[in-house]
Amino acid sequence: MLPTNPTQNLVVAGPYQYVRNPMYCGVIFVLSGEAILLGSIYLLGWFFLFWLFHLVILFFEEPGLVKRFGEEYVICGKMCTDGFHV
Repeated sequence: MLPTNPTQNLVVAGPYQYVRNPMYCGVIFVLSGEAILLGSIYLLGWFFLFWLFHLVILFFEEPGLVKRFGEEYVICGKMCTDGFHV
């Protein structure tokens, strides 16, 4: 999804205070839960595919967000996670 009118302010309230991409994290957790509960190797495959997609998005998106929001984004990045850093 490419926003035609991107936000001008960094959102750091609600779920965004805990994870950087709550929608991506939600999809990943749902896929992993379904794969485990249903014992489906196909859903596990979708889980890994979407997880890799999430990492690629982060790789390309992060520099642009740092450039757009500057120090505010860097500080926020230290306070929350993308949900998958160990």
